[in-house]
Amino acid sequence: NGVDTFAALSTGAYTFAENYLYTKEAVLDYLRVVGPNGFINFNRWFESDQPREALRLFVMIFDALRSAGLRNPGQHVMVGNHEWWGMILVKKTPFTQTEQTAVLKYFSDHDVETIFAPFDGGRPPSPNPFYNFAQAFAKGEDREFIKSYPTDISVVCDDNPFFYKNYKFTLKLSPLLGSYARQTTAFFVQFLILVVTTVFIAIFIFLPLYLFKKEGLSILSRYARLPFLEYFSGHGVGFIWIEIPLMQRFTLLLGSPIYSISITLASLLIFSGLGSLLA
Repeated sequence: NGVDTFAALSTGAYTFAENYLYTKEAVLDYLRVVGPNGFINFNRWFESDQPREALRLFVMIFDALRSAGLRNPGQHVMVGNHEWWGMILVKKTPFTQTEQTAVLKYFSDHDVETIFAPFDGGRPPSPNPFYNFAQAFAKGEDREFIKSYPTDISVVCDDNPFFYKNYKFTLKLSPLLGSYARQTTAFFVQFLILVVTTVFIAIFIFLPLYLFKKEGLSILSRYARLPFLEYFSGHGVGFIWIEIPLMQRFTLLLGSPIYSISITLASLLIFSGLGSLLA
């Protein structure tokens, strides 16, 4: 409950920030740790108009329970909402009618709206995305539901731990207005960085190579120039393909992106340099 801060979330700053607390693998770890009759309680923001975070976590929990071999994940989950604060209860064994009654009484006593409950007696009067997803999941149509939902509620995993990236990128101008714009700012910033970087690469790398190609490559035969460029370009691409996954994965081990970037990048440069020297 509240183990991570939301100080910068309103600007979309967390869109590309890794978070390994809310991944499918993390949920499976929690299920392994909790006892047979124990509960896991997740508290996430609950947007009443169009749930994003709570619904995404709900989707991930269903997928994790299915991976754990449980046939009917809907019997293991209850959801309540109190003043935009979603409470998701997960149980390794199915909820009993007695347990549901006790939870619903707690909800009633503390002014908590019931969003999802396994038994009909706890269902709200009108359908909601949680029940709609549970029904789609039971029919094997969960992927279609996730794809058609307005925001990104797909399952988050350790290889792609971006739980807060819950908006879908679009170049339409209409989302630039209103609260949607604050959340999609990160996408447009990344797109702008890509464009600017491409322009600078063209100006400062490819343009000098073109202008000075006769001087710089004069020591090579005409037939060796293209393989020469491909070989060293391959070195750069290879480093990128190794660096980025290692920096991301070591964040999970070291606990901070700063530690991961500094240790991983420095180690790669130092030891690849030593290897080159010895070779």
